[in-house]
Amino acid sequence: MGDRSTVGRGSVTGNGTSWAVDLSGVLLFPDKVRNVQYAVQIGRGGGIVGHAIKNVSGNVVVVESDTPVEATVVKLNKESWQSG
Repeated sequence: MGDRSTVGRGSVTGNGTSWAVDLSGVLLFPDKVRNVQYAVQIGRGGGIVGHAIKNVSGNVVVVESDTPVEATVVKLNKESWQSG
């Protein structure tokens, strides 16, 4: 019939090299994440830090950095599927 989608947004704050946001309570289906946008907001004195999405499993998205920093990771995930 057509494509359907839902959008989930979440954030997590922590000090380290890895941040995981679980959007299971927001998105409808597991393992349907098709698009992820994210931003890393580095805390005071953090400087420039390399970061990347390391894993998407279920509705959990993991972002890792190359150095430990205090940061907030904000994610916007879109899950989509075909109906019909």
